[in-house]
Amino acid sequence: MPTATRTMRAHQSARNRDFLRACRRIIDRADPSTPLTIKEVAAAAAASPAPEFYLSYEYALRIISSPEPKRQCATAGAVIRRRRELLARLDAMLAANPGMDRRDALVRVLESPASSFFISPETGRRIISAHARRPR
Repeated sequence: MPTATRTMRAHQSARNRDFLRACRRIIDRADPSTPLTIKEVAAAAAASPAPEFYLSYEYALRIISSPEPKRQCATAGAVIRRRRELLARLDAMLAANPGMDRRDALVRVLESPASSFFISPETGRRIISAHARRPR
């Protein structure tokens, strides 16, 4: 299913699945003589590149159309970084493809890799913990 038409739950499931894969890669590449904490794995995976933005077209449009958040909360940094990256990538896509429809450009940006998962290390830790608690 194209990423721009997925439901929020489907985006979240895909993000969590890809995030857990990133965690596995970090663990596999780590020095076996130096144990990693869940917090360290979550922080490294959250900052690692993500396969996509995990946003619907409508939500992404709201993000780029609204003013940058002013309040500082735990997630504000990731929200601001994601918004800035979306805008920069959209501007670059439109500049590289004169005449391209803005909607088509945004869809292409949403389906392209993102610089990170745009989640806090704490959210990453919760994803890992929830996965570990799931019955097998």
